[in-house]
Amino acid sequence: MECQKKKIQDFSNIIHALITFVMAITVVLLSMRLFARVWEWFNLPVDIVTIGEHSLAMPQLLSIGGTNIFIPAITDFGGVGVMGDLRAVVMVITLLIAKRLFKALKNTGMPFSEEVITEFKRFSIALIIAGMNFNVFFTTLALIVFAFSYVLDYGRLLQIENDTTL
Repeated sequence: MECQKKKIQDFSNIIHALITFVMAITVVLLSMRLFARVWEWFNLPVDIVTIGEHSLAMPQLLSIGGTNIFIPAITDFGGVGVMGDLRAVVMVITLLIAKRLFKALKNTGMPFSEEVITEFKRFSIALIIAGMNFNVFFTTLALIVFAFSYVLDYGRLLQIENDTTL
């Protein structure tokens, strides 16, 4: 039993670290997007930069000699305009809740604990909300995860019953 608990904790630790890494990258990209949007709102100088067939309006930070230094602008984050920003924020919130789920699993080492099941339900609700922002497939997947939270809850009840009958 302790060996299995240790494996669950180790796996949860790895997933927790990966989610932290992805969340950090997402926050950096969202910050760049916000910075570019603020730059746009104040009508600060931009240059049209063409890369291959794509042209982007890039905020010009400064010009040294004949070299222009641009702020990388994230122009498409899963959608255009405010909808793309909303999707990015929903993604960060969902990652934050997933991080809490794996932290609870790392701390307890047991998937049938009350804390893990509560976080799993929160994660599934966040996935459903995120799914409504993306597509039908993602929403369906989120509903399956939500149903699985009740399977875990039932497993917790069976574990309690088993512990009390012995």
